[in-house]
Amino acid sequence: VASEVRGKEEPFQVPFVSKLPGIKQSEQSYSIMLDYSRLGWYKHIMKSLRELGLDPDNYKDRKEFENNAKFINWATGRGGGKRMAAASFYLNQAFFSPRFWLSRFQFALAPLEPGISNFARIERTKSVLSYLGLVAGQLAIAKATGAKVDLNQDSDDFLKAAWGPVHIDFSAGEQNHIRTILRTINATVKEKEGLVTRLTFEK
Repeated sequence: VASEVRGKEEPFQVPFVSKLPGIKQSEQSYSIMLDYSRLGWYKHIMKSLRELGLDPDNYKDRKEFENNAKFINWATGRGGGKRMAAASFYLNQAFFSPRFWLSRFQFALAPLEPGISNFARIERTKSVLSYLGLVAGQLAIAKATGAKVDLNQDSDDFLKAAWGPVHIDFSAGEQNHIRTILRTINATVKEKEGLVTRLTFEK
């Protein structure tokens, strides 16, 4: 199961770029950091599952460990499955970081995945709410210090705090992903009258 947590990130569109001095070392450092975070998180989950009496070597329990490893990959930017990983080189020729983009949707919707255990659903919900709570808390503190906080999803400054000419993105670079998810939901959720229900962070 741990092998599903490790692995290479999305490749450069032009392979020789990853061999350039500086770029190669940067890519290696980034991969090491991510793998360290993934394995640390997975060890924590494994410990909790073992305390519940589950054993990764028992085929009846293995699915639970795999589901949690899958979510850790989603949360850290590795979306899709083995087939998408195999096709990632070709997908990157046409799209920008397709596995990462897919992982943002999978992470946000992970608690709603059918067929998972209560343990997995609770852990996923905690992770999603922790991220949202962190972003909301930072924006609230920024607003309390006098910053202008923009919660309009159609604005270029969505989820940013502005102190005069200084604009800071507190979404950790997830602004466009959150905006896309909200727009997707807005386009699919409708009221009984047939009007599109607009979901937004604004009051």
